Amino acid sequence: MKLIEVKGTFEYLTQERYFQKLKAQLSKDFSDSDFDKELALIKIDTSNDLLVLVSQFLNQLFNRSMEQFFQLMYKVDIPEKEIKDLLLAPGIDIDVLAESVLKREFLKILLREKYSS
Repeated sequence: MKLIEVKGTFEYLTQERYFQKLKAQLSKDFSDSDFDKELALIKIDTSNDLLVLVSQFLNQLFNRSMEQFFQLMYKVDIPEKEIKDLLLAPGIDIDVLAESVLKREFLKILLREKYSS
C-alpha cells in the first residue's frame, strides 16, 4: 500500500481547488472568527500569506493559552513527538510548526479525496 505524503505545499497552493479546500480545512480546525476574517482576505495569488497568517495565529495562541494551543495541535493531528521536539529546542520555531500544520491539513484533504470515492 502506497502512503500519501505531502512533501511541500507550493504545488497545491497554485491550484484553486486545493487552495479553497485548505482554507476551508484551516477554518474548520482553527475555529476562530478573527482568523477566519483574515483568512478570507487571502487569495490564491497571495497564497504565501497563509503561512504568515498561520504562524501569527499559532504564536498568539501559544502566548495566550497553552491549553488551547495543545488542543489545536491535537485537532490538527500534529504528532506529539514533533511538538515536543519543537518545544524542547531553544525558542520555539513557530514558522516550522506552521509549515507542519499546512502539510498536515493538506494530508487530510488528500486522504479524504483518495478514500471518499
